[in-house]
Order: sequence, then C-alpha cells, then structure tokens
Amino acid sequence: MPEASPSSDVTPGVVALPAPPYAVAGEEVLEGAPVRVHFADGSRRSGHLLAFDPVLGTFRLETDGRSATYGIGEILDLVVTTPVDPADAAAQQQSVPFEVRLHDGRSIRGDSLGAIRRPSDLTLFVRRNGHFHRLVLPAAAIATERIGPPLGEVLVKDQGVDAKQVETALADQDGEARSSFRQTRKRLGERLRDEGNLTDEGLARALAAKLGLPYVGPDELTAEKEALDRIPAEVAHEAVALPLSTHGNHLRIALADPTDADTLKRLEFVSGMQLDIVVAPADALRSRLGSIASRVQQSQAMRDLGLAEEGAAQDNEQARARDRAATEKLAGQKPIVRLVAQLIRDALNRRASDIHIRPDGERINLLYRIDGMLVPVQDISRLLLPALIGRIKILGQMDIAERRVPQDGRTEVVVGDRQIDIRISVMPTVNGESAVLRLLDSEAGVRAVDQLGLSPGDTQAFRDLINRRHGLFLVTGPTGSGKSTTLYAALGEVRKGPVNIVTVEDPVEYHMPGVQQVQVLRAAGLTFARALRNILRHDPDVIMIGEIRDEETAQIATESALTGHLVFSTLHTNSAAGSITRLLEMGIQSYLLQPTLLGIMAQRLLRRNCVHCRAEERVSEHVRRTLELAPDERFQRGRGCDRCNQTGYSGRLVAYELMRMTERLRAAIEADVDEAALVRIARMDGMVPLGDHALALARSGETSLEEAYRLHID
Repeated sequence: MPEASPSSDVTPGVVALPAPPYAVAGEEVLEGAPVRVHFADGSRRSGHLLAFDPVLGTFRLETDGRSATYGIGEILDLVVTTPVDPADAAAQQQSVPFEVRLHDGRSIRGDSLGAIRRPSDLTLFVRRNGHFHRLVLPAAAIATERIGPPLGEVLVKDQGVDAKQVETALADQDGEARSSFRQTRKRLGERLRDEGNLTDEGLARALAAKLGLPYVGPDELTAEKEALDRIPAEVAHEAVALPLSTHGNHLRIALADPTDADTLKRLEFVSGMQLDIVVAPADALRSRLGSIASRVQQSQAMRDLGLAEEGAAQDNEQARARDRAATEKLAGQKPIVRLVAQLIRDALNRRASDIHIRPDGERINLLYRIDGMLVPVQDISRLLLPALIGRIKILGQMDIAERRVPQDGRTEVVVGDRQIDIRISVMPTVNGESAVLRLLDSEAGVRAVDQLGLSPGDTQAFRDLINRRHGLFLVTGPTGSGKSTTLYAALGEVRKGPVNIVTVEDPVEYHMPGVQQVQVLRAAGLTFARALRNILRHDPDVIMIGEIRDEETAQIATESALTGHLVFSTLHTNSAAGSITRLLEMGIQSYLLQPTLLGIMAQRLLRRNCVHCRAEERVSEHVRRTLELAPDERFQRGRGCDRCNQTGYSGRLVAYELMRMTERLRAAIEADVDEAALVRIARMDGMVPLGDHALALARSGETSLEEAYRLHID
C-alpha cells in the first residue's frame, strides 16, 4: 500500500474510535490524545486534543500548556499519532486509492481503508509503520478530492457492466452537461441503472467498494427505534436514508448516495450526532422506509382522530355510524392526508402498479399489485375506512357523501421529482367501500426500443416496421400485457424525425413531449372514431390509436394507413394471427388489409426470477408431457426472499411473437385461409411463436417454467 505522498508533510493519525469502515471495541480516543497540528497561518504545534465537535466544526486543543478552541477553518490538518488497527483483519485488504488537493497547493496521495465525509471534515484511514492511522482534513482546507478508483472501473470489474456501456453513458453525460444551462445531468451510476444495465444493488455495491464503506444488503436493514427517532421521517424519505442504530454520539445510517455533501450536512444537523455511513440499495431503503412510515402514520392517525385501538368495544352499530360520520369530516385533516400520501409513496417505492384497499371484517386489507400479482402488504384498522375512502374521493374529485354507487376519478401527485397520474375507482361492497388506485409513472413507463427486451434481430425488424412512411402496425395482447409501453417506445423512435404525431387515447397514460395527445371523452361524444375523423384534418404523419374497439375505428385506421399515414394501434386478441382474423370479422375487407398491414406483435409479461433466491424448480410430469420437455431438462424458480417480497420474482420481462407481413402472408390473407394456416406460414417466414419464446426464457433461467406454462394454458 503506498504511503501518503511526502509532499504533504503530514503524519497520518487517529482522532476517534470506533470508526467505519470497521469497528474497534473501546471508547473514543479524544481527551488527552497526542496531536500534531498544522494551522492555516503556516505554524505547526504539538500538544493534545481535548475535544472535537464535527457538528459545530471546532477543535479544542492544549498546546504549550495552554488550551484554546479553534474553528475548523483555522486548521489545515490535524494528526493524532495514536495508531489503531481494524478489528477485522480482512478489512486491511479493502483499501482504495485517494488524492486530496488542498487550497495551499499541497497534495496528499495514498491508499485508504475508506473515507468518512462530513460537512466539517474528510477522514481517511492510511497505513504508516505497519499500522493504520486516522487522518482528518477540515473541509475548509480541501480544494478537490478523489476517493477510490473511478466508478466506471469498479462497475466493469466487480459488477460485470460492459465497458462500452460505460463509455456510452459517460459520453451522453458529457453531452448533456455541454448542452444544458443547468447542472442537472444524471450521474454515471444513475444513468446505467435507469437504462437497465445496472441494478440498484449493483450500484450500491460499487459505491461501497469505491469509497471503502461497508455494504448492507436488504436483509440487514433493521432499524432501532432510538435511531429512527433521531431523523424526522420526511427528512429520511427525501434523503433515502435509514437510521440503523446508535452508539454513544454516533448514528449508524444507511444511504444510497453517500457522496451528497448537502444531504450529509442536513442529516448530521437534524440528528445532532456523528454519522457512521453504510451503503445500501436505493430500492431496498425506500421499501423499508415506506413500511416503517406506513405503520407510524396509521398509529398516528388513530391517535389524532381519537379512534379506539383494536379490541375496543365497537359492536354497537350506532356507535360505528357516529365514528363514520365523525371520521368523514376529518378526511381532509393532516393525519389522513399524511397516511394516504405515505401509502402512495410506499407503493411507488415497491414498484407497484395498483393499490387495493379492501374492507374485510374488522380490518382493511392493503394489497399492492407488483409485477402483475397482488401482494398483501399490511392490515389497517377498519375504524380508518371512512376517513381513508373519504380522502381518496377528495383526491379523485368524487362525491364524498355518495356511498351507494361506484365512482371513478383521477388526480396527479408529485412524489420527489416524479409526476404520478392516479386513476381511482371506488366501489360499494357488503363490507364497506373498496378502492383501487392505478399508479401511472410517466418516467418509469416510457422506454426506448432497445429496452423492450426484443432479440437483436427482432429489434432491427421492429425498427424497420415502425419507420415506414405508411401502413398499419398492431400490438396485441390482454389487459396488462405491456401494449402501451411498446407503442410509446415506437412513438419515441419515430418522433426523432421531422414528423407530426397525433394520438387518440383512453386514457392518456404517459405524456410525451413533441406529440399531440387527444383524450377520449365519451360523455362529450368524443369517441375514437370521431377524434380520428378530425385528426386527419391536422395533416398527421403518424397516428397512434389507443385501441381498435369497433368496426368504425378499424375502418378509419385501415383507410388512414392506405392513404399515406403510419398508424399504430392495439387489439385485444391472443395472438398475432388472431388479430388478422379479428379485423376481418370487424368487416375490414381482405383487399384493404392485405396492402396496409405491416406487422403485428403479440406479447405477454412474465415475472422475472429473483436473482438472489432462484434455485432448481420442481417440474411435474404433467407439465413435462404438456410442453414436450425432455426428462433431464432443468429449470429455475425463485424460492422467495426479502428482496422479492417472498414471491420468488422481481420485475417482469416480455414474451412475444413478431409477425412481419411477407408476400406469402399477404397472399394467404387474400385467399382467406384460417388462423392455423397463417401461423404455419409465419413460422416458415421466421416468426418465433409466443409459447416457444416463453419456453426459451424459462430454459435460460430468466423466468420459471411455471410462468411459461401459465402462458401456454392461456
């Protein structure tokens, strides 16, 4: 391990114990510790450190028999010469390179076991004479710093990220910085994560390795109440920071981004403690923070609304009615407002697409739809139901007093820097009103064509089809199969050119800059067909129709494609070939469909195996016979862990079939052959059927055979 650069003229030392990234048993070495101090005026003195307050930024020193307090800006560096070694011998091998340039022109270089960044100082752990020492540099003295190897190198070496992906992300990052007046560019790790090339866990591990800080996995995020009380919930959510434990004046805290100096300063200020930082995945932190906050908000709402706790006497129906009336009046009060806001935030952090609130006996069942499956989250006291539903009705601009008929509404909320569109449905049941909130996140919903999960060959074929000058391209599948995501990816591709794009949607799920989007309003008579007739007068190059539901819409879409427009739309059919049959049944003549149809993509979303807990899957003989599998074929399935909410799955991937119209298929349409014949011809022309693609994904271990079989029997 290299020593600190001789040019620094600094003897490394130790200020306090224990310290991350390792812990040493014993009390802090503060009072009476021997020190060497280099002051800002150039003088150097030896003495003893009496106290160091990183929050106030002061040192109290004894030199030449006299004690005095110095501000952090009066000292260039401070060395406590008492050495210390890590309790864990393995930690001695976890050093990272560093370079710190000071305002006086000096440079300090070497290897450190890690770094502690505080608003007041930077602490490094360096080796000297066979021991490790703690070197503290006041923040006011530091001009620039670099701790650890470049993040890109760590990602390539430790996380398996492709070097070309890192180079591309860095180039895009630099391009954004040059073209933007504001410094709002995404950092390297965030960009790679958002593009699907890196997981939250991979990014956290890389940051920990780069900075020499401990990594804490999702299973280890256990928070003590005393630690949680040190940081207000709002501050913790904003900072994505989870307080874990306390030790003396130290607060051990898990962060997704330990390099944000402003966040560290705020956390240190509000806690009044020194921070011992560990790194954890952002998604795991948000999920844990959401679970804790939801329970706290529920209890707080019960107390603030003066409602009885569980087990209290509530059998009298008149008493229940009085509670209901009183609680509805408080639907707009802070306790319920905070509780509903927290439920929405928690659902988003867990990647949920829907929130289900179901009354059941004396409890309210709260469920999230994650990766297409309902996941029970927690139970809420039934006493909160009227106020909870009342608040949801207020958000959706519904009639709060109407409880006899279903109601629908919508609202928009901002969570962090994300604009969330929420579609709300409230329905009366025998147990009380039930609510479902559909969460539409425009940031998460719009993907590039390269991110759809198509094979390289099909990605190019997809691009070729959607970049034609005219014709009809369809995406088909049941509700929740990702059709809208595919269509928006197509729009994102074609809008790169100088084209006029107009959409007709019900509803408009994601707002896309540069695209004119029309919302269907049936109550006002604005249907798909009527909107399409008017759209053609706006000289569009590209038209996107949310769904072809009837003969009139199908007829206008086909005629538009025939007269020089590129038309995208969806159909609710089970297969690509089934879409052709469906259009013919709607009354579209084969001589019109044959020249206009460019291609059809049928798709489903399969749950992706959790990479943290997947193991060999047990396969029944019935499934093997049905899918014609070899007896020795092996498959994988997630067992269930904290990272995947015990489901065994995390995220989804697309199974699809892409039917490109060829001369043989066009001739088959004109000859009015049946659906099975169309499939045979498409397979001869290169189409991989939906079921075969799902089975290939199961064989690769990306999904389970259970998921592929579920698609097969659908």
